[in-house]
Amino acid sequence: MTSAGQLNDPSTTDEKILAVLERIGQVLKTSAWKTGRPLLLNPAQTQLLVFLSNKSTAHHQVTGLARQFQVSKASMSDTLRALEQRQLLCRMPGNRPGQKIVGLTEFGRQTAQKVIRYTEPLLSALKMLQNEERGLLYQTLSDLVSALHRSGFIPQQRMCQTCLHYRQPGSARYCSLLDQVLGPESLQIDCPEHVPA
Repeated sequence: MTSAGQLNDPSTTDEKILAVLERIGQVLKTSAWKTGRPLLLNPAQTQLLVFLSNKSTAHHQVTGLARQFQVSKASMSDTLRALEQRQLLCRMPGNRPGQKIVGLTEFGRQTAQKVIRYTEPLLSALKMLQNEERGLLYQTLSDLVSALHRSGFIPQQRMCQTCLHYRQPGSARYCSLLDQVLGPESLQIDCPEHVPA
């Protein structure tokens, strides 16, 4: 039986948060399988196609993608090779000698638009929240990602909390580049102006 003290125990709350995050992760993984399976894509391939289609820069280096997805360069190369064989992406010479960059082909962009549906279950659930609740959830999750980055568990993220321009005097969040206070909805997760702090 749970006592009133256990209900308010911070470690119990932390465990509950972890359980919720694990369940959300499982929903995304299962949905990626279900969405990608008819197109013969595994979840990693599905997520990579969606990632590449959503980025402001059209081309990426293999090493950077491996770091972003926290897999070895060999694993990322295998995933890219499989997508390249299916003509979903292509490799091109980069700006430096020997550098290779990858980008989606037109067929890859079309396929990415089909598989992006894997996020729909979570997006539908988020729409049930009030705008203020979604903003606070986004801010909290962004802070969590930032803390994981500072602890060395995830690679550099191009987000406000890891940027040289970001300040947090007291409870306010401020961008010195934009010279403005940032509300929860203004926090960036992939800012093109990001300068690592």
